[in-house]
Amino acid sequence: MQKRGGRTMRRGMAALVLMAGSVAGVAAAGEATAPKTTTLVKAFAGKDLPAGEAGKSAWEPANTDKWAYDIAVEGKWVYAVSAPARRLVRFERDPATGSMEYKEAIPFEAKDKESGGASLHVRRLPDGTALLYVFFSTHHESSLLCYAVDGKTGALAVKGKGDLSIFPNNDVGDGYGYPAFVWSPDQNRLYYVGVKKIVWYTFKEDGIPLMEGKGIACTNPGKSGRGRGHALLSPDGKYLYAMIEKMVPAGTVFWQADTYNCDPKTGGLTFNSTLDLPNLPQECTEFMGFSPGAKLLCVIDERAACYYALARDGEKGTLSILTSGKPDPSMNGTGGPPWARGGKWAFSGDGKTGYYLGNRAFGSFGADPATGALSGFSSIGGMWAKLAFDPASGNLFLVGGAGISAFKTPAGQ
Repeated sequence: MQKRGGRTMRRGMAALVLMAGSVAGVAAAGEATAPKTTTLVKAFAGKDLPAGEAGKSAWEPANTDKWAYDIAVEGKWVYAVSAPARRLVRFERDPATGSMEYKEAIPFEAKDKESGGASLHVRRLPDGTALLYVFFSTHHESSLLCYAVDGKTGALAVKGKGDLSIFPNNDVGDGYGYPAFVWSPDQNRLYYVGVKKIVWYTFKEDGIPLMEGKGIACTNPGKSGRGRGHALLSPDGKYLYAMIEKMVPAGTVFWQADTYNCDPKTGGLTFNSTLDLPNLPQECTEFMGFSPGAKLLCVIDERAACYYALARDGEKGTLSILTSGKPDPSMNGTGGPPWARGGKWAFSGDGKTGYYLGNRAFGSFGADPATGALSGFSSIGGMWAKLAFDPASGNLFLVGGAGISAFKTPAGQ
């Protein structure tokens, strides 16, 4: 395992988009409560997920401060991974009602007994089939599994195996923070974005990533122990956006949003521009996400103490500050540890409602598509770690140490 600045790679596997928010009360996963714009449909606790062996569970709780769970949706199937239990669990869902039915638990091999980290990604291929990726690591081992998804039954079959040595952490991360995984919209490339370097990959026949060339050095290398934050590609695949914490000149710390041009044919990157975001707090774990139509790029720190709505020039790719604010100052100082990053956030189809999963909070907020202003934060506490959203049905799926919960939004009611 490669160490960086006293930390290991196990906490940095998934860098999919998350936004954090306020806590307006405390509720364990499974209680019949939810933010005012959602409805709890179904909740599974660990005891509800048998492992096929007497006295054992497919979902053994662990230290929920560790990044050990993820969830993904593919068609009518929902997949969740528990690193402590070393298992994937599969559910069949009803898009109309949002309910889920437990189907099976699928073990994956791991020798190390530590909790470790785990993340999932569904890669949809041009022929209509799908692959499910499982990234797993502890201090002492790491693995990358690629499963073929049966489109009719949702069953998984191992297609390829690898380890995480294909991701050069020290070369990319320069000993700081944890690099971010970014998938291209067509799913044909995977980018690994660090504070020092960005590399990208195509895929072998077995689905395992294959590095293309040597990548590029970051135009604005970061120097923070928290490292580069989240990164994402525009929906058209033409621009890569990445957050970075700067510490130059000495004694000054601030955040920037860097823009890179992306060649859709080769995947190659060239620097475009940068934008300073001086109001983000120094101790910030920032999250990024596009509004519908990708006209706005929203950035918010984990504690919901400050946000930015950035206007995006669709032709040039450049960013400018449209508005910023402090939606919930009461959250100041309650941000989680760096490895708590990685859940998702999403907008409703009309862009007027957003959903987020942050530091033990699940909630919603109102958004003005014209001005980018966020307001009306409503949330509950819980021990969830990640969120998956199906915009077509309005179904939300949450996962964490306490279990798995399904919610429905007005778009699906």
